[in-house]
This record gives sequence, C-alpha cells and structure tokens, in this order.
Amino acid sequence: MPTLEQVRRIWQRLPGSQRLFIGVVLVALVGIIIFVSSWASRDEYGVLYANLAPEDAGEIVDRLNSQGVAYKLTQGGQTVLVPRPEVYELRLSLASAGLPQASGQGYELLDSNKMGWTDFVQKLQFRRALEGEIARTIQTLDAVQQARIHIVMPEPSLFVEEERLPTASVMIKVRAGERLADAEVQGIVRLVAAGVEGLQPAQVTVIDTSGRLLSRSQGQDSLLGVTNDQLELTRTVEEGLARKAESALQEVLGPRRAVVRISAVLDFERAETTREIFDHQNPVVRSEQRNEQTSSESGTTETSTTNYEISKTIEHIVDTPGSITRLSAAVFVDGTYETTPEGGRTYVPRDSEQMQKLTALIKTAIGFDTQRGDELTVENIAFNDTDTQRTVQELEKNERFEMIQKVGGVAVSAVLALGALLVLWRLFSRARAGLAQAGQSSRFELEEDGAGLNKPRDPQAVRIERQLRQMSHQPPEVIASVVRAWLQEP
Repeated sequence: MPTLEQVRRIWQRLPGSQRLFIGVVLVALVGIIIFVSSWASRDEYGVLYANLAPEDAGEIVDRLNSQGVAYKLTQGGQTVLVPRPEVYELRLSLASAGLPQASGQGYELLDSNKMGWTDFVQKLQFRRALEGEIARTIQTLDAVQQARIHIVMPEPSLFVEEERLPTASVMIKVRAGERLADAEVQGIVRLVAAGVEGLQPAQVTVIDTSGRLLSRSQGQDSLLGVTNDQLELTRTVEEGLARKAESALQEVLGPRRAVVRISAVLDFERAETTREIFDHQNPVVRSEQRNEQTSSESGTTETSTTNYEISKTIEHIVDTPGSITRLSAAVFVDGTYETTPEGGRTYVPRDSEQMQKLTALIKTAIGFDTQRGDELTVENIAFNDTDTQRTVQELEKNERFEMIQKVGGVAVSAVLALGALLVLWRLFSRARAGLAQAGQSSRFELEEDGAGLNKPRDPQAVRIERQLRQMSHQPPEVIASVVRAWLQEP
C-alpha cells in the first residue's frame, strides 16, 4: 500500500497541467456529491394554511420566524407552506395561540375586563364579541371561506310605539367552486336571528362578496317570497329529474357523454274541496218508537214507529301545491369515435336500436307520462370536446415533462458520479503504476551482499545505469560516443 511520502513524491513529479486536471476533477466530484445528497434529502413542503387574510398571514409568519421554522409563501402571500413533517404540529401550535382569526375575536375580548370601562364600552365590547362568535360559527360551513357580521342593537325606549327592532347584516365569502344553496342561506339567517336577542329573521340581510343579495323576504304575505319559493321548487324538481337521467346515462355511455335538460310545469294552486255523498240505497235508522196497549177485548197491542234517514258522507280534500302537470325534456347523446390510420378521430353515430333503448331508459328515469302531455326529444349528435382534448393533451404533456425531468435529473447525476469515479480510478491506476516504477527505481539503488542483505550501491554506478537506461532508445552512434567519453574519464 502506498505511503503518504510516496504519494507526495509522485505528486511532486507530476507536471502542472496534470495537477490542475486532478484538482478540477476532485472539486467537481465533491460538488456532485453535495448536490446529489442535498437533492435526495431536500424537504418537501406542505400547505399549512391557504386563502389567508393579510393580517392572519402576517401573524403566522411572525410566529414561524420566532420559532425558527422554514416556510414559503405562494398565491400572493395567501398560502403558507412549511416542511411536510411539521404541518400538523404547527397547526396545533398556532391553534393554541388563536391563529388564524380572520373572523375577529370572540368572547375572549371580555376575558380582560379593564378598569374604568364605561357602560357604552362594555356594550360595544359585548357586541364585538357576539359578532365574532357568530362569524366563527358560520365559517364552519364547508362552502363558506370567510364571514363578517354587523349587528345593530337600538337602545331601549320607554314608549312601545318608538321601540325599534335589532337588525343584522352578513357578508359571506364563498370558497372557489362552491355555491350556497337557498336552504343554506336560510339556515344562516335563522342562526343569526337565534343568536341575537330580539332579532327576527326578516331583519337579517345576507350578501356575498359580489354584492348579490342571498337572503329573501321572510314575510308570509310577501308576493316576492311566494314567487321565490315557487321558482326554487321548480328548479329543484328540474335539476333532480335531470340528475336522475344523466346518472343513468353515465352508467351506460360514460361520463360527459350525455346532456339532459328538463322543463317542468308545476301546479301551485291550493284547492280545497268539500263533498257530501248521500247513499239512498242503504238508509240508516234514525229513531224508533214502540207502544204497547192492553185491553180486555183485544188483548195486548204493540205498535212501532221507525224513522229512517239517508246516510251521508262528508269529504274535505285539500290539494297540496307543487304537483307536476307537464314535463318537457331534451336529451343530447354523443356517439362513438374511431381512430383513423393517420391518428385522427372519426365520429360514428349510434344506430336506431341503441337510441330506442336509451329513450326508454330516459322515460323510466324521469317518470314520463303520456297522459299528462309530456314531451321527450333525444338527439344523437357529435359533442364539441376540443377544450377537453386540449386539456387532456396538456396534462399528459406536463406529466411526461415532469417524468422526464425527474428521470433525467437522476440519470445525469448518476452519469456524472460514474464519470467522476472512472476518472478517479484511472488516476489511482496511474498512481499505482508510478509507485511501482518508483519502487523499482529504489531497488536499482540497492544490491545484495554475500549475506543476502540489501545495501546501498555505488552512486556512480547507479548514475551510469540510469543514463544507460535512458539512452537505450538512442541510436548506436550516440551510445558509442557516450561510452567513449566515460572511458576517457579518470
């Protein structure tokens, strides 16, 4: 095994260009090792909180900085990313500190009752706490991202005619892709009204961040409220029947291969009918009177008088509004596609037998009734799926690019590491050959004595032997001249 001294001697014998090359290779190898190790051990980041308000994001970032936790901000500072293994622990830690609190503070405002609070300040703090608590409750709904509430509580009056009722306004920010149903809006209205003393549902107004009015009139005699109820019921019936038909077609044709639109006509008239039915064929005994008279001449005489009355049945029928009087349905069914030899797609319409089966399926799903005058139209047409195909191609392209990027990074790192190892192996082989040559040269400088021990040879003989080895490749004339010069030396 080569010693440090031998390696140093070999390094000193190398020319400057080889020393520079070896140094560059070693530095590159160290850099590759550091890059591969850091790439393999890099931290994956997960979402700590998303869609944060600016004040909440600032407080969370300050808390992470104080704890020395690495983080990243995306989506304009609304999303905070932290190392994935620390996500749940940090959420619990921030929750114990009351973060995030975009809806404002709740009853914790009343925990620190400061000395010198006036009656006005106490009422104001209580109203702020109540608004914050109700907003937090509303934000627990899946579709609600943020809520803000303003409550107006008038001062009590000594006169009943001057008494004013409390009012409340609610601002709702809905999550992306979500929609609040009318039932959910009415639930929010009832929740706010039940949480404030003396507040009536009719005094609660709910709007969204677009300024659209979500709540509707709560009056029993309001024509607008009745119309909204009728429209909502009609829309619910139409959407429910359309979902039934589309779900049945999706099981047969696949997703996004059929479109169903239904128009329903509902009867909203409230009818009450009272009927009296007389059954003269089955009279009912109303009263019966019996008299008995006894005389010595005729004995006992019995007379009876029976009064009959025709039976009567009274029926009181109330027709519930909202029954379906007529349906009109339009269904569009996509055909099949075949791949051409050039790589394109050719539309193939469905045959009449398939269309008849699909029509029968749709009639059964929506409760088609010819006696009501229902209408159904089923058309087989080619769907325009250009956007879908473009989206699929982009997704496939992104997936291929990510796969190539991952595999390419690993492959390049492996090739660089292998190349560096091969270069080092060649350098090591050259070093071993140099050490062997140095050892052979050192053996030339030793000779064995009679006892078999090595001892240093004559320096003059060693020098002459080296010169002879170096001149072994020279022409004979040059060698002869050198030998003659040696012979002439004293």
